[in-house]
Amino acid sequence: MSTDKTATPVPVRDARSAHLTEVISLGAGLPYPLALRTRPQAPGADTTAVVLRGEIDRQAEQVLEHALRDVLRRAPRGVELDLEDITFIDCSGLNVLLALHRWAAEQGKALTIGAAGPAADRLLTLTGAWPLFGTAHAGHARASAGAAEAGAASEVLPVLGRAV
Repeated sequence: MSTDKTATPVPVRDARSAHLTEVISLGAGLPYPLALRTRPQAPGADTTAVVLRGEIDRQAEQVLEHALRDVLRRAPRGVELDLEDITFIDCSGLNVLLALHRWAAEQGKALTIGAAGPAADRLLTLTGAWPLFGTAHAGHARASAGAAEAGAASEVLPVLGRAV
């Protein structure tokens, strides 16, 4: 298995990706596909939209963090993630998102999540992490109602090293 952690731009030909400005394959050295795509926001927007596709686990965390940190550096105000096409994400993926959220805040930027597929939604909901990403998402609304009754959000986030 290769230990190459570099992100390589790749051309995209499918119709859904036609509006995307940059496509980076992050799967070098991974046993599964993972890609990051940036797309333009509305004219005058200060954030960069990033679409992630594939699986995020321990093997992908370093390369993903490096690639997203690079996009965050170039974004004037921050990044909005689209996790709709993430088919698997575990706690190491969540740790990447939390670390980048913290780093972005230190830089005066924001890391938000605009869309999440079932895998990402479930992880963010179960851990109570949705509120950190400034998103009013359907899964987040359901989790907030349940967490308010059970007090789960205040118990889970400190375990992740985050204050509520």
